[in-house]
Amino acid sequence: MLDFVSNFSLDLPTINHLSRCHCVAICAFLVPTNLLLSTAVILLTGLDRSPQARRNLSMGGTLAALLLIAHVASWWTVGVVAPATFILPALGLLCTTINWSCVRYSAIAGYYIEAWVLARFRRGQNLDGSLPTA
Repeated sequence: MLDFVSNFSLDLPTINHLSRCHCVAICAFLVPTNLLLSTAVILLTGLDRSPQARRNLSMGGTLAALLLIAHVASWWTVGVVAPATFILPALGLLCTTINWSCVRYSAIAGYYIEAWVLARFRRGQNLDGSLPTA
């Protein structure tokens, strides 16, 4: 058993060849995964769900985007330059930016909303800007 493990290795050329041989299947899985996870992160941010759920989905989307970029990089190493080899990394970068922006937005928005509520409270106003009735 130990001899099998020591002889079994996945080196970079083998992984690149595997990636290029199964390009359609890899892209057919990773592109919708990126889009669905980014859409889910946007929805969770819009619905103001827990930061942990947004962070988990964001990490999954970022992993899928990095795998997509690594897959395209395997094509660049053999010299394939086509529109798809530029569109797919752009999609991965866009999805990563959306995911991390939604996670970061929740922290920034929470800070500003809290500051806005405290400022209204200190001025003696209701949250809608009206003065409280006695």
